[in-house]
Amino acid sequence: RAGFQMGLQRGVDLFFGLSSIVARMGESFVSGSSGGINILKNSPQMNGRLFKAWLNSKQEKVPIRPKDVWSLKGLACTGTDSASLKPKIEEYWGVRPLELFGGTECGCIATETWKKDGLVFYPDVDFYEFIPKVEVDKSLDDPEYQPRTYMMNELLAGNQYELVVSNFKGGPFARYRTGDMFKCISLHNKEEGINLPHFTYIDRYPTIIDIAGFTRITEDTIDQAIRISKLDIDDWFAVKDVTEDNRTFMHLYVEIGAEGTRSGLNREIIGEHLSIYFRHIDSDYKDLKALLGLDPLTVTVMPRGTMGHFLDRFGRNIRRMNPYHYDLVEILKMAGDSVRREVS
Repeated sequence: RAGFQMGLQRGVDLFFGLSSIVARMGESFVSGSSGGINILKNSPQMNGRLFKAWLNSKQEKVPIRPKDVWSLKGLACTGTDSASLKPKIEEYWGVRPLELFGGTECGCIATETWKKDGLVFYPDVDFYEFIPKVEVDKSLDDPEYQPRTYMMNELLAGNQYELVVSNFKGGPFARYRTGDMFKCISLHNKEEGINLPHFTYIDRYPTIIDIAGFTRITEDTIDQAIRISKLDIDDWFAVKDVTEDNRTFMHLYVEIGAEGTRSGLNREIIGEHLSIYFRHIDSDYKDLKALLGLDPLTVTVMPRGTMGHFLDRFGRNIRRMNPYHYDLVEILKMAGDSVRREVS
């Protein structure tokens, strides 16, 4: 909020932020909830822009957007939801954002070029290897499996890969699996003279549910929340899902035990209780509501025995974190029409 006020007073030329935050700032600006405007503290130039934007808003009967007040020279963003949020950011801010990628273990290692049509990895920061998605899936099904890796010159456009890095310049990580999934969209860019593959970021490794770049929820996190809540939940699995306006959330499917069924345990009670314990376990989860206005948890109650029926039919348990798409389709069929209507 303080930075927003400074921008109103002095103007903004360049902006960098987490994609989910930048998009949320645009939404707050449009809704008029971004804070009061004190024209006495603003520069004459900014007051002129504000008046012009206000006048246009009244004439066109549209809300004031950030691009009506600021003419940015550039906007850079990062975060796991960047690909889905960039169109909304451009709509609010009037400039297509330049996406960057980085991580704690590997540093800032990729950026889009001026055409903004894909991420290119810096060749002098880390040594990169790539695990094809089919190999990632094998390692998910068999923790003892050693997945194969491939170099940049061995990749195929259109395929998805998990990134593996080895640090240069004294970094401590060697052949480190970052848990980040990318899609190779092209092997080079003749127009710009770039002979390196271009990528788009897909998501985190399937065993992790990343919400808006703020929090990373694992199987242990969910198990812990259920355990300390003392809710009578027999079994569960979780899926990362997306709303109609491209906001990510965690969809938790649960089977309630016999005692919970008798006591009237339902999806609303489960959602309220688990949200409290998720905020207790993970402080970043709490920030999702405070900063982004997100309620990142949706609960669906499955009929008792559904997951057991899945095991009997397919000879394996459904994966608890982000199960395969067709496994999800099959188990929803087993659950019946009421559950399918609820999640459609």
